[in-house]
Amino acid sequence: MREKYGFSGVIILVTIFLFAVFLIGRGGDRTWKEGWEAAGKVAKYQAQEERAHIALAQIAYIKDQRTGLCFAITPSWWDNRPATLATIPCEKVPSNLLNAPRTQ
Repeated sequence: MREKYGFSGVIILVTIFLFAVFLIGRGGDRTWKEGWEAAGKVAKYQAQEERAHIALAQIAYIKDQRTGLCFAITPSWWDNRPATLATIPCEKVPSNLLNAPRTQ
């Protein structure tokens, strides 16, 4: 090869090869970085979805016998937030989920 192209030809070919490897490597880095970002977004979505399922499973429904109002109560363990109480239509709650509160 040295006889046909000379020493400068070898240097040019090696330079072109190294430049091509550099470009391919940079594209691989971008793809790798984008892959990690996409995986992070998927993991974040899955964590949010799991938290939503847990929160929905923890909701308790009660009916106040004195007023006839129904409430949905969420626990207070979530992110150190206080318990949440909301009035809801009684007819929307399945009867097997509706509990009467304990009176004292």
